[in-house]
Amino acid sequence: MTAKLIDAHNDTASRLFWEKESLLENSFHVDLKKQTFFSSLLVYAFFMDPEKTVGFSSPLSYFDVLYDNFVKELQKNENTIKITMHAENLLRSDKQLAMLSVEGGSLIESVETLDYLWEKQIKILTLTWNDSNRLATSAVSNDAGGLTKFGHQVLTRMNEIGMLADLSHASDQTFWDVLEHTKKPVLVSHSNARALCFHPRNITDNMFRALMENGGVLGINFYPPFLGENATMETIFSHIEHFLNLGGENHIGFGADFDGVNCLPKGITDFSSFSDIINEMERRNYTTDLVEKICYKNMMRIVK
Repeated sequence: MTAKLIDAHNDTASRLFWEKESLLENSFHVDLKKQTFFSSLLVYAFFMDPEKTVGFSSPLSYFDVLYDNFVKELQKNENTIKITMHAENLLRSDKQLAMLSVEGGSLIESVETLDYLWEKQIKILTLTWNDSNRLATSAVSNDAGGLTKFGHQVLTRMNEIGMLADLSHASDQTFWDVLEHTKKPVLVSHSNARALCFHPRNITDNMFRALMENGGVLGINFYPPFLGENATMETIFSHIEHFLNLGGENHIGFGADFDGVNCLPKGITDFSSFSDIINEMERRNYTTDLVEKICYKNMMRIVK
């Protein structure tokens, strides 16, 4: 069994601020004690929740509060975890690794805002959440259009500095616009197969084929409404194997959406359930190489 794992999306950092719990041990899906079996790199997203940002002077000031709180949690546990901007550090780190992302481009007021985020070690930007913004339209908003002119400028700068564009939550038109204009692989951090579960948050087979051609990677989401009715671990594997059947062994990983969902599939409780998922891969006779690709190597390639 591989002891290395990359998960491309959780909302733990935001919950730590609002619920005043600890990164070391909490009542959430993710904490350091639940990770002890793995050498892991988790992408902690600062979620720009529109309902929460209204209480602050700007979305960027809300980000700052979330960020400062999470950094304090990291400092309290500096012997166990550290921030990285390079996933390849997972191969040689003796600590758990945290990679940082922003979920929702509503805080991008100018291209220079990206440089501010980059200085804060933000590696990934999810262009939209459920609300459309100045960059692009979202998957569930029913807004017409895709990537805006400003969004094009932001994407160009992201490519220049090495910030990864995440297209989970993006509308289909945004997805196609980004793939037409990006010069770098993209991430779809927490989405599934629309062919198996018809939801705008999932991607079509043609979108996945385009993602493969781009060199990007999709993270399998564990949220039951994106998996299918009465979701179980079997349902998770149905999505994994659907993408494998499309030729995607080098283009899928995990983005469980832990701490951003109000329910999980039957048999999945929290981060520690990855042990059971990997055991199931081995029971299904996945090769060691395939297990390692899905668990960390594919994600490592694009967030290197």
